Order: sequence, then structure tokens, then C-alpha cells
Amino acid sequence: NDVNTSLHLAEYIYHIKEKTFDDNTIVQRSPIMLHGCTRKNVSYDVLPVETDQFEDIGKEFLEFCSMNHPEWYKETTIGLATVSFIYQPALVDFAVKRFG
Repeated sequence: NDVNTSLHLAEYIYHIKEKTFDDNTIVQRSPIMLHGCTRKNVSYDVLPVETDQFEDIGKEFLEFCSMNHPEWYKETTIGLATVSFIYQPALVDFAVKRFG
């Protein structure tokens, strides 16, 4: 299964830039640790997971890399697994533009 949470980050950045949060945005509250102290009820926005575009974005990004920046994508084998090394900042920037 191919997964990459950087695309969720890109989706979130896109919504922040475009101010497209709506009634589907979920506000979560949870405690966090900050400088050794627990801060309670810190709230943050969570978008509903919409991964329908992720596979297409991934394919487009790999095509872009092969033509323009082959150093941003490397595939290799570790043990029995095939793994991909992807330059994450470029993937996030690419996906943010693609969501628009």
C-alpha cells in the first residue's frame, strides 16, 4: 500500500492559504506537552480525509521528477521491500499547487 502523509499536509496548507475551511472541518481538542508542562484542551483543525486525488498527484509528481528533477525521487530495495525516497518539500509544494 502506497501512503504518504505529506499529501495530507499539502491539503491542509492549501485549505489554510485558500481559507476554504467549512462545516466539514472538525475541531479537535487534546492535551499537549510543552516545555515539560501539560497544556490542556489545545484545539486544532482537522480536515475530513479526502484521498481521492492522492494517487493522481503522486503519479504526476513522479512524471514531473523524471523530466525535471530526477534527484527528487529514488527507488531502491531494502531487504525484500521496494522503497521510495522522495524529496518531501518538493512533493508538498507540488501537491499544494495541484489542489488549487
